[in-house]
Amino acid sequence: GNGGRALCVHSYAPRSLQVDVDENVAASLRAAYAPDRVATWPLRHEVDLITSDADGRDLCDEGLAARAEGGFRTAGFQVARNGTYHLHPATLAYEFAVRFPGTTLCFEVRRDLLVHEFVPFVELIPEPGKVARAAAPLVAALVGGA
Repeated sequence: GNGGRALCVHSYAPRSLQVDVDENVAASLRAAYAPDRVATWPLRHEVDLITSDADGRDLCDEGLAARAEGGFRTAGFQVARNGTYHLHPATLAYEFAVRFPGTTLCFEVRRDLLVHEFVPFVELIPEPGKVARAAAPLVAALVGGA
C-alpha cells in the first residue's frame, strides 16, 4: 500500500496431473505418479507467470512481468503466462493482486529445475546454483525497473 511490490514466488511439480480433489486425493496422486503413468501427463512450462484472473484481467505489474519474462527467456527458460492456471480467488496471490493491482507478480518455477532430481512425496532440498540461475532473471527485472 506504500508503493511497494509483492512477489509471490512458488515452485510446482514438473507435470500437470489430473486427479479428483476429494477424500481420496492422496491415493489418486500416488496412482498418477506410478512409473507406468507419470510420463503420460503433460510437462509444465519451466516458468509460468501467473498474471491474470479467470476473466482474463491482467492484475500484475506489467513492466516487471515483461522484464522477468524476457530475462527468463534470455537465460534459456521456457516461459508461459497463465499456462498452467490463472490467479484464483482462494489464493493470497489473487488477494494481493486485486487489492494492489499493477504492483504484484506471481510465478511458478518447475521444481525439477531447482533440485538434483524431482521425486514426489519426499522433502526435496534445492541446489543453491540452480536456485541462483532461476533467481537471476527476477533480480535483474527488479533492479531494471527501480
